[in-house]
Amino acid sequence: MAIVIEVINRTGQVQHCQVFDKDTITIGRAYTNDVIIADPYIDPVHASISAIDDSEQGLYFTCEDLSSINGISDSKGHKQSAKSHWQAGQVFSLGKTLIRINSTDTAVPAAVRLSAWEQISDSLTRARVVILVSVLCVLFTAVDTYLSSFSVQNKTAEYAIVIYLLLSIVVYAGLFAFLGKALRQDSRFWLYYTLVGLSIIFVAIYDLLSGPIFFNLNLGVSHWFDSMAYALVIALLIYFSIQSASSFKIFTRIAIASIIPGLVIINLTINMSRNNEFNWRPQYDVSAYFQTLYIAKSDTKKEVLDSSKALYQQE
Repeated sequence: MAIVIEVINRTGQVQHCQVFDKDTITIGRAYTNDVIIADPYIDPVHASISAIDDSEQGLYFTCEDLSSINGISDSKGHKQSAKSHWQAGQVFSLGKTLIRINSTDTAVPAAVRLSAWEQISDSLTRARVVILVSVLCVLFTAVDTYLSSFSVQNKTAEYAIVIYLLLSIVVYAGLFAFLGKALRQDSRFWLYYTLVGLSIIFVAIYDLLSGPIFFNLNLGVSHWFDSMAYALVIALLIYFSIQSASSFKIFTRIAIASIIPGLVIINLTINMSRNNEFNWRPQYDVSAYFQTLYIAKSDTKKEVLDSSKALYQQE
């Protein structure tokens, strides 16, 4: 039996793992320790851990605080006593570092099969795919910008739209790459870059084809359908970006990705409710019901005409 020390992040992913074939180890910043952690909130010799195999209680660990400044806390931040007993798999914190203690006798979970999304995302980060998506993104965006512009004389503005779009892609990919590095220690810049590029290509193709399709099928103006289509693309983009950059549960990812479609639906509902065709309440003059609230007396039609005639005669 040996002691296994795992340094983990707040999502539970292992950042560093060490195995010690001894019964007692020490943890701290000093180079004389068995486990050396470069955390300024940890003492040079912070704590010692011992493995005890008892015939009655089984295997457990004792963790002793060696008069450290910040002490030892559990995974929820509660301070522990100077000497505490823990079971295998216990997570505790020294300073700002999370540590999980185990033994070599602990069963390791079976490998998790790669999901279909993981296999697809690996394919999307290949160099030829990134280059192809970049070329198609620029091409479709340029064509869409050219056809949607009534004035083809100002070429500088059209080129600027393409340049700003590419810069936006880089900024979006950079933000999610930073988020992935912070939450999962996995920066996948080119994956987010490709996802944004594919979204823009889809939107550009939709803009090019939606007009002729709606016109030839006599579906009328498609402003509400355009808004929903764009919101759906943005929601899918955010959902898959969050899935790759974090360990959030599926309901959390759906909730965050549904914010923009929800706002679009609310806006469309408000606009439709203001339309007379969808307004069940007839229009009426509220002054007939609240005459006692009016201080100034309104002029009648005869009074307005008489005052106009008098003003004309004065001229």
